[in-house]
Amino acid sequence: MKYLPMFCFLLIVGCQETNPDTNNASDNQEITSKEVPRQMQSNPTPATNNINARIEGNTFRKTLIAGNVKFEVSSENNDSSVIHVQSEGLSVREYDQKIPVEGHLINAFSLDLNHDDFYEIYLVVSAVDGSGRLEILGIASFNDKSAGEIHVKDIQVKRQPQTEKVYVHYGNLTRQFNDEANQVQVYQYRLTKGEAGFILEPVRTQ
Repeated sequence: MKYLPMFCFLLIVGCQETNPDTNNASDNQEITSKEVPRQMQSNPTPATNNINARIEGNTFRKTLIAGNVKFEVSSENNDSSVIHVQSEGLSVREYDQKIPVEGHLINAFSLDLNHDDFYEIYLVVSAVDGSGRLEILGIASFNDKSAGEIHVKDIQVKRQPQTEKVYVHYGNLTRQFNDEANQVQVYQYRLTKGEAGFILEPVRTQ
């Protein structure tokens, strides 16, 4: 019985040392659960289709995975550039084209805008006239058998120079710019099937 007070004292001290760790673990769990949504919101552009992107001097190179097909995209960027696009994995005829453009290739994306499980690639070209105007080029896979260029419809709105952005937002190809009244306009693109191929149409969202 003489050891009972000492045993109770040690038991109380042990409980006090255990409780702070338990409380800290609970606090850490709460902080993590609150931070994750903020991180997801701050990074809306998925990077799953970007295998390798390099810009060396005036040369742009990027490898894109479009479903079961790989596309190699490259351009020697000059005032008049030639974009070279090669595919690997199309079952009937591989795509190998050189596309002349008046500008610089600045980005490339792989997306499935019409949700048919066959991915397209989209190229973004920046004009070299100081306007900051961006042009979108598209190449669609026809059931992963062959591929062809997409007809891209223009937006008939005058824009403030150096205000255009083209980016991917939660799987949507998006264009943003300021109009002549300096109001922000935002468009998302949808892909539809036409008589002679695919058509990329802008739809204003803001």
